[in-house]
Formats: sequence, structure tokens, C-alpha cells
Amino acid sequence: MNGAQLRMARAALKLTVEQVAAMAQVNRHTVMRTEDERSATRPAQLKMMQILFEEAGLEFLDPIEGVSGSGVRFKWGVEDALKAAEGASEASPGTEGVKALDAELEAFWASQIERFRALSPEGRAVIATQIYGDASFVDKMMV
Repeated sequence: MNGAQLRMARAALKLTVEQVAAMAQVNRHTVMRTEDERSATRPAQLKMMQILFEEAGLEFLDPIEGVSGSGVRFKWGVEDALKAAEGASEASPGTEGVKALDAELEAFWASQIERFRALSPEGRAVIATQIYGDASFVDKMMV
């Protein structure tokens, strides 16, 4: 992940520098320096930020010589889930007993509830879609 990809990923999920820093457990200056490519960022810090975005439904693309540069995109189906979440109501009745499609991811975010709550509504919707297959289950995760 390079600085441009970090900026793209942050913009895609509508996260602030401070939100990314808090969720990735790095200093906000680390995020800003990485985006500006002013200095080298420690590999462990880069990995923490990349994992954060990948778990939220983004993929980082390597450049292909003569074809395209590096980039970021939503994993298949995630962008549609975000659009659906924008139109979904706040309440999610009947979510009791819903089985997670990805129990490991559900357990991770359950153990990181403060990080989850710090995400933008769009970021929470992406994660809910990855776990339950439906962005409207975000309320289930906020408990």
C-alpha cells in the first residue's frame, strides 16, 4: 500500500485521518506522512492500516506496467451493499438469531467494538455486509 492508495481507501470509506489512526492504532501524523509519502512508514504500521481497509471491504491493486497504476477498489458486491445501506432505515427488526456468514470476522469486530463504532456509517455497513450478507444488520453489531 502506498500513500495514494491510503488516500483513496480513506476517501472510499469516508474516514478522517483521526479515525484511521485510532482504528489502526497509529499516530495521526503517521497516516498523514504515509499519505504524503514524506517519509518511510514502518512495515507493521502500513500492514495495520491495510488490514483495516481490507476488513472493511477494500482491495489494493498493484500497478500493471503499460496498463494501469496502483489503486483501490471495493471487493465484489461491497459497493452495491453500501448503496443499499444508504437507503436502509435505521432500525433492523428481526435480527435476533441471524447467523454470521463469517464467524471469524464477526468475532474480531465483537472484540473491537470501539474501533467498529469509530467507523463511518459506510464503513460499518461494509463490515455488516461482509459478516451477515446485509448492510441493514449493522445495528446488530452495535449492541
